Amino acid sequence: MILDEYFLIGETVTLGSHKFEADEIKAFARKYDPQVFHVDEEAARKSVLGGLCASGWHTASTWMKYNLEKRMETEGVRWTGPGPQPEFGPSPGFRNLKWLKPVYAGETVTFT
Repeated sequence: MILDEYFLIGETVTLGSHKFEADEIKAFARKYDPQVFHVDEEAARKSVLGGLCASGWHTASTWMKYNLEKRMETEGVRWTGPGPQPEFGPSPGFRNLKWLKPVYAGETVTFT
């Protein structure tokens, strides 16, 4: 086994699905991203987005939660390479993060 196989480089892994409910969206937004289309349903309907939607940071942090849960499930299970089991460390960062469309209240997102 090589590191690319262990870290599933090049593979699509389904992490899980999450339904973004209105109360959760508003609670997250009040704390971290209090724009009107995230915290006020009426104002959100009148906004350019046309309805209450999750903060992009909310969707990104939810992806991270599912990503870490999947890593915890699989960590150490498949390592058959030489030497000690590799460890995950801090993220090297990311590039080109884009929110391509809103995630509206009541929608379910499947993270991969």
